[in-house]
This record gives sequence, C-alpha cells and structure tokens, in this order.
Amino acid sequence: MRTLVFEDNGQDFLEWDIDDKGVVVASRPFQNSVWKGTIVTRIRKGRHPRIKTRHIGEGTLIHKVIEIRKAAA
Repeated sequence: MRTLVFEDNGQDFLEWDIDDKGVVVASRPFQNSVWKGTIVTRIRKGRHPRIKTRHIGEGTLIHKVIEIRKAAA
C-alpha cells in the first residue's frame, strides 16, 4: 500500500492511500466517501494522475502528486 500526497490547492483532501491495484482505500483529511474506490493510474511525483471514479467517470486529477510513500501500517 502507498500514500499519495497532493499539492495543496485548498481542496478537501491532501492524501490518498491506494492499494497495490491502484484503488483508493482512504482519503484524508476529508472526502473519504467521495474518493474511496477510485482507480488511480499514471502515478508519478510532480504529475497529475489519471483517475476513474463512479461519480465523475475518467479524467486527469487537477492536483499534482508531490510525494509517494509507503503507507503507515
């Protein structure tokens, strides 16, 4: 499991925990119910990842990944 840390643009989430398949299992500090289950691809530090959600379909996230780390146990 990995944690993606996003640039802060005033959004309600700053971190996502994703499993080995790229699925969001937790969102912090808010919007867990919105992002949980989202599929994340093209994950690279300094880039905008691709997402596929049940709410908005497919697209590119407007917030860049600024850090990728191993998720806390």
